[in-house]
Amino acid sequence: MLRMLGTSIVRIGLIASVMCLQVHLWFSDSGYRRYREITKKIDTIEEDNKKVIQDNTRLEKAVEDLKQDGKLLSSNAREHLGMIGPNETLYQVNSN
Repeated sequence: MLRMLGTSIVRIGLIASVMCLQVHLWFSDSGYRRYREITKKIDTIEEDNKKVIQDNTRLEKAVEDLKQDGKLLSSNAREHLGMIGPNETLYQVNSN
């Protein structure tokens, strides 16, 4: 009888321990739920990094094109910055 009681207590203790571990695994701050949140954040950051890498590659190509072609650089400076070259005069016409 005493032996059965001891075995039952051990079983109950083991079951309680497993249940506590399961609760900790699923619901604690360091458990599975937190793992899924962190995994989602990592996935989002990796997608953002891919977009940034693509943008950087595109911009590096544009910079290299500007370095290689002086006419393109001059054209962009005139068009976007309103710059004029030496010995040139800027005429601005208003059509009011």
